[in-house]
Amino acid sequence: ALLCTSPALLANDLKLDVSHTRIEFTVAHLVVSSVRGQFDKFEGTAKYDEKTSRLEGLEVKIQTASVNTNEAKRDDHLRSAEFFDADKFPVITFVQAKPATVRRGVPVLLSGTLTMRGVSKPVNVSFTYKGSFKDPWGNMHQGFDAAFKINRKDFGLLWNKAIEGGGVMVGDEVEIKAVGETLPK
Repeated sequence: ALLCTSPALLANDLKLDVSHTRIEFTVAHLVVSSVRGQFDKFEGTAKYDEKTSRLEGLEVKIQTASVNTNEAKRDDHLRSAEFFDADKFPVITFVQAKPATVRRGVPVLLSGTLTMRGVSKPVNVSFTYKGSFKDPWGNMHQGFDAAFKINRKDFGLLWNKAIEGGGVMVGDEVEIKAVGETLPK
């Protein structure tokens, strides 16, 4: 989720501003609640042409070992072979499939490929460009919101346990959100 609208930065290469970006997920827990988490280490790049509003080449790489739910035992379990298998599959990637026209405040669907645990599947990401601004030090920032849902089982995250009274510990549907900013590369 990266782009730019400053005339001085036409068709510039961009990178995620990791200090101002969050990649988060939410999944049902014990049927009646949910668990939220985030990934603390990631990077992303793209190219945006302000004249044509064309976003292309978006690629995001997330370090699976950086999963953080604020619960050390759960995070260790998520890094294990029963979930992300971070030792064998250290990176989750999203690669944009084709260029898209993006304009401020107008949600668009970005098609791409999500790869996790060695499984690649097409996904559509709801992406909204929030605008651009120059910080007090002269750096241009671009804001965005992005969201999509996946079925974790489609990517080999199969672990679960039945609970008393019916249901399972972990839901299948995972909502993924990225909110943040980009900078010139």
